[in-house]
Amino acid sequence: MNSLEKKELKDMIYNYKSWLSLILGIISPTLLHLRKVEPFPYIYISVIIMCLCQYIYDSYLTDTKNKGNIFIYNTGVSSTKILFTKILVVLVFEIIMLLLNLPYTIKYINFVDYFWIFPLTATCVTFMYFTAMFSQSSETTSVILTFIVIFAYTFLLWNMDFIILKIGISLASAILMSFIAIKTADSLIYRQQL
Repeated sequence: MNSLEKKELKDMIYNYKSWLSLILGIISPTLLHLRKVEPFPYIYISVIIMCLCQYIYDSYLTDTKNKGNIFIYNTGVSSTKILFTKILVVLVFEIIMLLLNLPYTIKYINFVDYFWIFPLTATCVTFMYFTAMFSQSSETTSVILTFIVIFAYTFLLWNMDFIILKIGISLASAILMSFIAIKTADSLIYRQQL
């Protein structure tokens, strides 16, 4: 495990909001079932992604407020590696949430759906990362914009009939959003926040 992955795990472990988000992601199927919320899978996926986006925002805030990214950039690490490490850690935590809710995930989500759900998650977390940079750490702005995108995008993809189209759209948007977030991280907008 490299230093960036250790840093991201440390951000997750020492941040109470990340733990609350993780717990919410784990108990959300039970809560949604008890409240008889429909459509269950679409809301469930949206809640999990929102929880992971909260972690990304908190990680971003830690990077800027504690000047962690200045140290990382000074060691020659690229914005691309930083972003993809964050995405990797997020996907690991998403897999943990889904595994801890295995009865629900088996019942409501087909195996082939993961091929668009994981890129959808990457799209949404990079969008949160981008909005956090662009809004200059305004949590309200970042959260509202990201949550609207999560619900709209998840609803759109969930209700599409063609799985190949779902996978293609989610992969293309993940690549595009990653490119935008990396370019923003390399721009003066972000560097001035450091």
